[in-house]
Amino acid sequence: MNEPEQSVHPNAHGADKSDNGNNRYSFSLWRFILWGSILTLLGMIALQLWDEGSRTASSTSSPAALTGGERVPQFQLRYLGSEIEPNGSNSSADYFDSKQLKGKPWLVNFWASWCPPCREEWPHLHSLTEQGVIIVGVNANDFNDKALAWLQQAGDPFTHSLVNGQGEEPGLANGYVSRLTNLGGLPASYLVDERGVVRMQIRGPIKKESIKQILAYY
Repeated sequence: MNEPEQSVHPNAHGADKSDNGNNRYSFSLWRFILWGSILTLLGMIALQLWDEGSRTASSTSSPAALTGGERVPQFQLRYLGSEIEPNGSNSSADYFDSKQLKGKPWLVNFWASWCPPCREEWPHLHSLTEQGVIIVGVNANDFNDKALAWLQQAGDPFTHSLVNGQGEEPGLANGYVSRLTNLGGLPASYLVDERGVVRMQIRGPIKKESIKQILAYY
């Protein structure tokens, strides 16, 4: 007796391959979804941490810079070149007090010897001084010897040459100067009128066109 022949569907092997392909596709899809979910979760955690860090930084940042119309509080800063005496025994002669300028318009300029834009504005500072403008120069984030060397080389255009030190000055202790210095980079200047009110902020080097605006107050 002849055994009946087994019939094989011509697409049987193709169907197996198709099922395997579908299984591999499904596995890849689920793996993609899983990793996507993990990365999304990590991203959300990182964003939350960054946001909390930003809020903390904002709460401990320096006070906002003085703006036009605000009065400059009285402050004291040490004269550039004066030595810091041990135990805080500096005399009052080592410090400039802004009350000396009461009733007079003046310009305060923050600069450093290593700052190229500061050097760029130097001729304009000399020009303002020659035309009778009182300029209070505050050397910031610098070394005293380098600052003094630059003044000797390029000439000192300041009526009062001061230094914004690292905390020993009374002005820094009560936060007055921190608002003056918070202009976001050097150089930076404020024009203050005879009543002690800020009339102009100059971010970056003083330009030729700024000179006329400054001289209008004299």
